[in-house]
Amino acid sequence: MVKIHKSIFEMFIQLKNSSKSYKKYSVITKTKQNIKLLKCLYVEGYILGYFFSKTNSTKINVILKYQNNEPLIKTIRFISKPNNIKYCSIKLLVQQKNINSLIILNTSKGYMSSSEAKLNHVGGMIICQIY
Repeated sequence: MVKIHKSIFEMFIQLKNSSKSYKKYSVITKTKQNIKLLKCLYVEGYILGYFFSKTNSTKINVILKYQNNEPLIKTIRFISKPNNIKYCSIKLLVQQKNINSLIILNTSKGYMSSSEAKLNHVGGMIICQIY
């Protein structure tokens, strides 16, 4: 059984709250899962970048992205929760046409967006949907 780490929820909530407060940076805990998810957000264009803190080795500074003075990360809907894990097959991903949001999956090839999962022909556990 796949386990969802608490740090993933904390990271997404921190990013959403910092975006809604119009902060330039957000500071999150440095974990392997968070780094992989930040790479996914960066590739999809939801953040400008991230760098490791020089003063605190357990933190990551994330540079938030805004478009027309509006945050790109407005709402995060957690699909899978620790007690209720949802999976999505490649067939369902191909049928999904919602281009206004980003769906993050945990696949056998690591964390990736739904568009990247379609290209790699893999399904997986749905982590969250970002509007």
